[in-house]
Amino acid sequence: MKNPLNEKTTEALILYKGNKTIKENPLCDPISKGEFIKGKSSYFSKDSFLAYPIVEDIPCLNMDHAILATKYI
Repeated sequence: MKNPLNEKTTEALILYKGNKTIKENPLCDPISKGEFIKGKSSYFSKDSFLAYPIVEDIPCLNMDHAILATKYI
């Protein structure tokens, strides 16, 4: 007998873990796709001169949170 609560079809997505090597730092600049320099409180991209803040150990990698930094110490 058909259940009226399950009128729509059900799907499942099965993911398999591969044997690929994991990068040490998988994050990259969302603008230039270049690598970051990690500081105490921010990530900096030499390619786009943007710094992205780290708030409570969470990097804010949204363009709205980026800070233009022509020199990063």
